[in-house]
Amino acid sequence: MIPEFEQSTGYLPEGEHFADWDELTARFAWNPHRQRIHSGLQRLARALRDERCGLFLLDGSFVTRKEFPGDFDACCDYTGMSPIALTRLRLMGSKEIMKAEYHGEVYAYAQQVSSQNQYTFREFFQRDIEDIRKGMVRLNLESVP
Repeated sequence: MIPEFEQSTGYLPEGEHFADWDELTARFAWNPHRQRIHSGLQRLARALRDERCGLFLLDGSFVTRKEFPGDFDACCDYTGMSPIALTRLRLMGSKEIMKAEYHGEVYAYAQQVSSQNQYTFREFFQRDIEDIRKGMVRLNLESVP
């Protein structure tokens, strides 16, 4: 279940919050701008489900109370997915390609953010630029229509 936003930050409370597609839709696709991002997210989630992605964590301004978020950020477990599938889904290219295709970005959850940063993407996405902890949505990909 996705909890209410923190009053002081507009973020979800710290942690990974489990959700199915219907709950995610009801909670975050409340206006036409968000629905456009949501449609790209659905295409991505469906494709990852079909390729047997094991874990999908959703973050970014899409899972905040911002009226007009810029995009979504996600990290997932690519274990068992072929490099060909990742290339075909445009997940090994640039951020710009991912954003054009899906209205968001997705990264391998265990990959380090950079050589200067000790965090994996899974850890990095649970903090904002000021190091304030925040929550993520762990989406059940099997629930995506």
